[in-house]
Amino acid sequence: RTMKICKEHMGMMVKKGFPLALQSMLFPIANSIVQASVNTMGTDSIAAWGICDKLDLLIWLIADSMVPVLTTYTAQNLGAGKTKRVKKGALIGTGLSVIAVGIISLVLYFGSGLIGPLFIDVPTLIPLVVRYMQMMAPFFVFYAVAEALSGACCGLGETLVPMITTLLTICLFRVVCILLVLPSFKTMECIVWIYIGSWVVSGV
Repeated sequence: RTMKICKEHMGMMVKKGFPLALQSMLFPIANSIVQASVNTMGTDSIAAWGICDKLDLLIWLIADSMVPVLTTYTAQNLGAGKTKRVKKGALIGTGLSVIAVGIISLVLYFGSGLIGPLFIDVPTLIPLVVRYMQMMAPFFVFYAVAEALSGACCGLGETLVPMITTLLTICLFRVVCILLVLPSFKTMECIVWIYIGSWVVSGV
């Protein structure tokens, strides 16, 4: 009976939460558009790309886990008035994420040919897996930087900035490239480079 809606707090939650919700909604839509293009590249490319998704899963888990870590750390220290720790923590957190992702990237770059057969017993697909993975592995660190700093921004209450960055550099970039660039090349390698380009632009 004593419960009631607090318009002030609800307004704050909607203001901070809506950009993140919109980002979460549009991200898979953009990836679905890209996946639709992958599905036109033939069964070998589709299968090899699927294996790459399994191999680089650890990359996404590591990079994405730093988002809530830095969000919480930043918000707590900002609330405590320790602004110097905010910047230091963001740099250290980003560095840790880059190091962890970098180590996994090295393993995937040099070991994808050995790890790939654990997921599929088709020798003809392994060279494709190795090719795609060696194209992507050197650039995973850009995604790690983007995600870590996105978490720090959210901790500052600036949820609009990460949303705009993600929508422009990941979602819009990929969709525009799929529609305008891919038709000129029509190769799986072009799609891989579109992914790479989105990570680099987002990280920068």
